[in-house]
Amino acid sequence: MRRVCSPGRPDVLIDHVLVGPSGIYLIRYLTAEPDGSCLDAAALADYAAVVTGLAPPRYRDRCRPVLCVRGGAERADHVDGVLVASVGALEQVVRFATPVLSSSEARQASAVLRRDLIDVPAEAGTSRRRLRALVRMAAASAAVAAVSVGALVLGPEAIELLAGRG
Repeated sequence: MRRVCSPGRPDVLIDHVLVGPSGIYLIRYLTAEPDGSCLDAAALADYAAVVTGLAPPRYRDRCRPVLCVRGGAERADHVDGVLVASVGALEQVVRFATPVLSSSEARQASAVLRRDLIDVPAEAGTSRRRLRALVRMAAASAAVAAVSVGALVLGPEAIELLAGRG
């Protein structure tokens, strides 16, 4: 799910909600490194609390707020309970995290979130580069979910292509 918000909190925008065996990731994208005050991390924790409240009660502890930093050095740090990671590091976290949801649980959680969250139209100035990055992330997310449940087996070349490094 891309660019969604809660019906009760239209001011709380989540750029990407990824649901798979490794959990429910609530992702906000940044184009630059977050500043030292971590205001964005605090805001994302608020976003995560809103969406976590919409998740089925048994899955709420499996929601993981993420600030995904595009560009810059590879990183994966936890700041105030929020994962601050580069795109490559986030791919690794999602791909190799211990499964916490079965495929049926992931489908159920995804269905509930799709039903309860509202799509937010894209900004008028969205660039083609950002759109390509979003499409690559969606393709990588789908492939990771399929690989995680054993529905798809990918070779290293295909994984590099999905990661946008090929």
